[in-house]
Amino acid sequence: MTKAVTTIANHTGEHRTENKSMAESSVASGRPRRSTRAPIKAPFTVTEGEHSNSPGKGKAQASEKTSAEKLEYLLTNPRSKLTKLDISDILNYAIFLDLSPESQRLLVSHLPPTAFIAYSTSVPPTHVDYPSAISNDTTVAPAGEDGMDIDTQPSSSSGPFQSAQKRMPATLDPAVFTSPFFLSAAHTYQDHLFSGWFGKKAREEVTQFQSGVREGALHAEWKDEVWERDHRPQQDHSQQVDLTALAKRGLLQEGDVLSFRKHFPRLGVTVEKDILIDSINAPSSTINVLVPPRSTRSPHVTLLVNGRGEPQPQDRLQLMEDIADPVVLESGVLDIDGRVERADRGDVNDSTTRSAWKAFTVWRWRDEMRDDIQSQMVMDRGGRERVGTLFYLSTYCRTN
Repeated sequence: MTKAVTTIANHTGEHRTENKSMAESSVASGRPRRSTRAPIKAPFTVTEGEHSNSPGKGKAQASEKTSAEKLEYLLTNPRSKLTKLDISDILNYAIFLDLSPESQRLLVSHLPPTAFIAYSTSVPPTHVDYPSAISNDTTVAPAGEDGMDIDTQPSSSSGPFQSAQKRMPATLDPAVFTSPFFLSAAHTYQDHLFSGWFGKKAREEVTQFQSGVREGALHAEWKDEVWERDHRPQQDHSQQVDLTALAKRGLLQEGDVLSFRKHFPRLGVTVEKDILIDSINAPSSTINVLVPPRSTRSPHVTLLVNGRGEPQPQDRLQLMEDIADPVVLESGVLDIDGRVERADRGDVNDSTTRSAWKAFTVWRWRDEMRDDIQSQMVMDRGGRERVGTLFYLSTYCRTN
């Protein structure tokens, strides 16, 4: 004890001598020197039951979770470490052997019979190999009164008692952990965990949906409804497409035939009419068309060939000029036909506009057919071939 005190005293004296020499050197240099000694702090005491107000400690205490909460976070939260690990490093036979016997028995109880070595396949009585399966078994099926074998499962199949005997950790097939089916199911679980499908919100939504289905308040959407909802056509009002836009791009040409067809189920009437594009006005690109009279379907054959002359008075064709809107053209064609009154045609809305674009189909000559007058005289629509509906051409016009 005396030696320890002496050592401390010597150390204190050396420290004082050093401080004195440093002070003298500071005075000699004419510049004051700052003391390097740490200030003496006043002692403090903490009584029992008194808690520290340090925010770090409070935060550490608040962050402590129970084992159940940690497990819940690990198995349900999208930020769980299970989403970042290779699932085969967690679920494998080596890890299974490290578990306690109680945990092993609990896990094997959830596996199918095919995961165990003792499992043997069996066939139903209606299978062609069923008699051979019976003959290979040690148990013989009893015979009925008529001499026929009674349909019983062979002893190789897993009954309730045998299932309990075979579903044991000792009979578990180690290859089940490397099976592609097992790994696929494990990866699917990882995907669902990462997507948040096991979270509280997702479970509540599933429960609400199932309850709504049982009560009849909700229903599962058909795939067509989901597609139409997610792929609604974007209407670009800044680029309005009409017949003039098609004519400017050459999608409508002089000499083309616009084949009109529309069915009115309530009236049981189908209106069909082939309309000839007589000319296209150069300044505005509007079209002039010749429409057959009344319920006549097509113009005379002499008007459908290349290099035709002027229509004769007996043809009684109706001329519609400066047409730019398919709805106006459809209305004029139905007025000329006369079988469907305007009150029976439906309201003029978006659906009617869409149907008008789909009601007209463009027919045009191919280059090798344009000068073959003899073939044009005997072929339908003067030998023209189908190009597409106005709706299809308008879509092509928007995307190019």
